[in-house]
Amino acid sequence: MTLFEYLVAANTLILSFAVLRILAGVPHAIRPGRIYWVHVSWLSLAIVFCFIGFWGFWSYREFEWTFPLFIGTLAPTTMIYVFSSLVVPPDPAIVASWKDYFFSVRIPLLGTGALFMGAVLLSNQILLGVSVFHPASLGPWTLLAIFIVGLTSAAPRLHAALALAPPILAVITILLLSRPDSLASYAR
Repeated sequence: MTLFEYLVAANTLILSFAVLRILAGVPHAIRPGRIYWVHVSWLSLAIVFCFIGFWGFWSYREFEWTFPLFIGTLAPTTMIYVFSSLVVPPDPAIVASWKDYFFSVRIPLLGTGALFMGAVLLSNQILLGVSVFHPASLGPWTLLAIFIVGLTSAAPRLHAALALAPPILAVITILLLSRPDSLASYAR
């Protein structure tokens, strides 16, 4: 087993816990009469984050691994888990209103999202050499801005507008990352 395979196992384990958390919440979040589409949009983005986190890790396969590099690659993955844990509570069956729940966790959820996007941008730029101006950076920069704007207001209309962007950005990101080494190919 190579060191990369060992680190992929750590990455996959963290992402697996996030996926399980999200999937456990889906039936409750989409139950008729209780659904809040803004919350479902962020829930959907969380699962896309998991898939992209797994897919994008391949870009690190040829690195000379050090402990700081290990931390730098797993920090975004850990933030995906935290984001997922906030978007789905430990017992989603007890949530009476997903709208109320979303607004009760809005600040830590969007704050974690902002930290996550910052970590992604730093990891992509510092570790992979992807320019901050490259089209592959458009999604993370846009989401960072959305998370910051969402932190500044609790207005439901604003959050409804902000919730339209994640599905669009997810599709664009998936198209940009069509191969497992797509991020590495965007390096300077």
